[in-house]
Amino acid sequence: PSSAGPTSTASATSAAASSDPWQTADVAQPSAVTTSPSLPPGYRCDPCHFLAEDQFLGAGQSATGPIAVGVQEPPAQAVAFTSADGSHWIPVPGFDGATGSTAIATASNGTRTVIVGLDHSGATAWASNGGSWTKAPQQADLLVPYAAGGMTTVTAVADGFVAGGYRDDPLHAAASAAVWRSSDGLAWHADGGPEIFAGGRIWGIAAKGGTIVAVGTSGDPNYGPAAAWRWTAADGW
Repeated sequence: PSSAGPTSTASATSAAASSDPWQTADVAQPSAVTTSPSLPPGYRCDPCHFLAEDQFLGAGQSATGPIAVGVQEPPAQAVAFTSADGSHWIPVPGFDGATGSTAIATASNGTRTVIVGLDHSGATAWASNGGSWTKAPQQADLLVPYAAGGMTTVTAVADGFVAGGYRDDPLHAAASAAVWRSSDGLAWHADGGPEIFAGGRIWGIAAKGGTIVAVGTSGDPNYGPAAAWRWTAADGW
């Protein structure tokens, strides 16, 4: 009788865990994330940090299945993982995040998948039709001086993709939300005038029919207040 209690409790706990609709998934971590640095004789670390750390910042559906995006650092490098069942995640074949880049969000129109984020020159993006990945070339509308901006969210629309984010001016302590459009995820142009986005920051974007909605903050990029913007073909932003 004395041993029945713990056994029953363990069984109940195991049963409860197995019935939980949320389960922890396996992520195939690169060796840099699972390896601690070697130290000279006589030195010790407490705690010992791994050579690099990684994190996922966004997720969505791609042309070939679920996809999660994020960053591994140091040095910062965009990463993308995919899964056939949601339980086991592996790096996306052919995706190569350049040094200094971070992947933040992803969207797909069913055939083409776009990942957006930032790098040392400002906003950046990657695109794929289900095979190899291509990084957007440097272009005027993606450049943000002092790397004070980037894309934080993206959604598919009828004629391509729309991304939101920010492009600040640190020399004048000025924050500004930003929106970009692209037909293929590689060539982007800024959308909307600076007045409508002044003082803002966009964290999320969604589209339905002919309406696009972006949400984030205005006034202070970190503390708000909350802000929202709407776009229609008739009225613009």
